[in-house]
Amino acid sequence: MQYRCANFIATRYLQSAGERNVRVLEALKNMENIFGNNLFKNLMEIWIIPSINERQASGEIENPLDLQMAQLIFKSDELKAQVRINGEVKGKMIVNLKNEFTSQAKEGNSVDSNHLESIDAFELEDSDRNCGHATLIAIRSNWYIFYNFIYNREESQTHLLAAKEFLYAAEMSFQAGFFRATIDNLVSASELSAKAYLLRQPDKVLVQAKSHDVIHKKINLERRLGNVKSEHVDTFNTLRNLRADARYLHSDLTITSDNLIVMLKDVGEFIECVNQLSEKKL
Repeated sequence: MQYRCANFIATRYLQSAGERNVRVLEALKNMENIFGNNLFKNLMEIWIIPSINERQASGEIENPLDLQMAQLIFKSDELKAQVRINGEVKGKMIVNLKNEFTSQAKEGNSVDSNHLESIDAFELEDSDRNCGHATLIAIRSNWYIFYNFIYNREESQTHLLAAKEFLYAAEMSFQAGFFRATIDNLVSASELSAKAYLLRQPDKVLVQAKSHDVIHKKINLERRLGNVKSEHVDTFNTLRNLRADARYLHSDLTITSDNLIVMLKDVGEFIECVNQLSEKKL
């Protein structure tokens, strides 16, 4: 998600170590988006400015500081955000260069921030893809804010790859007429895709869970909250109930090929839905 805070104007530039030794937001003229401006103000005042003050007091960063970029990295197993300043910011961007610098846009060439006209998209580096983030980048008088608070995207993708393998195995089993194997593989595909969806949240209980019941309870809660389509969770629950009959032969398996076709399609659609939430954008 991107917001641009228009015409950031700093009228205070305090010098003493005990005060805010960065350009501080005093006025925002010609506001394009109230939410974006409030977001900028809160990120600065709650996380970025206090971190800069602390690091300036210890002599870790220069004082005064010309703040051009800042980044908050949120890890699912840590309460405190990591704050990166200027050259510490990491990521990949799609940018538009000023006309006079477009001829320099060749692979391997460095691009100075003064060459940028605007930013279209931003993505974290692969090493940070399991983290949530808020990244602020200044271009002239505008601040661009990019944020994504979906956690564990790399881990989610790993689960989805496994889910796709089991879905493929289920499809092959169905074509061979092996309904029990179809159900058993569909259960695995459905559960892995459900966990991939749930991993987007910073939930230690889910990450460390060894029981199938945790995923069952949490994905049904997501349905009650309206976050997941009922059809997907109905399929998840139906498969879960069928597994004992299919794998352990607890009772006769009563299911039609039409029912299995619907469930195969639904699990595939859910995998693709979750994939769109966690896949790489750049």
